[in-house]
Amino acid sequence: MRTRAEFPTGHARGAAMVEMAIVVTVFLMIILGIVEFGNYLMVNQAVVSAARDGARRAAVLPTLAANDGRVAAVALERLRPVGSCQGSTVTNNKPSKVGDSVSVEVSCQYQWLTKVTWFQMLQNFRIDEKATMYWEG
Repeated sequence: MRTRAEFPTGHARGAAMVEMAIVVTVFLMIILGIVEFGNYLMVNQAVVSAARDGARRAAVLPTLAANDGRVAAVALERLRPVGSCQGSTVTNNKPSKVGDSVSVEVSCQYQWLTKVTWFQMLQNFRIDEKATMYWEG
């Protein structure tokens, strides 16, 4: 038979509950940070690919104007599946002769997945990438 001293008291159970609440909170913050970082890497890679695809398209167009809509369409098509990239802009320069470099810049506003105040400190977070190729005319 157990004596009264062997049974857990209410204080021990309460302390365990407080410890668990603290550990779970920290654990969830770490998990949310990992998810946000992974999503940021995915969006960043999509912006890099969009700039590359736009520059590739601009390099082979026979006629190219500054901020050409055909280049923007290719780059924005690459960004369409990415839901965390809002307000995307695509710009390109106009080369003067064959062999000049053509640059395409893609920029977007990153949208956070989680609405945790800790992440919202970086609310105006932009991703900018630039790709340059030679114009083949």
